[in-house]
Amino acid sequence: MDNLLIGFNKLNDFQENLVVEAHGILGDLFIFGIIISIYDTTLVKREQKRLKEKTKLDRINKKDFEKEGDDMDDNSYLITDITVSR
Repeated sequence: MDNLLIGFNKLNDFQENLVVEAHGILGDLFIFGIIISIYDTTLVKREQKRLKEKTKLDRINKKDFEKEGDDMDDNSYLITDITVSR
């Protein structure tokens, strides 16, 4: 009878350890999930800021190009003569 109780206690210890470890894993996943979410949010905001600045610069460059284009003929900026030598 004592052997049966010892085996039952070992099974209870195993189940208890299994539950404790499962809770630990869930806690780790939750914490790492929060950290990864914060990191991803930071990257997205940084990318949006970079794209906003790039768009702003593109608009400025487009305005400058249009101002310069007013002085030229319609196709004067195109290459008209191409020579290839070997």
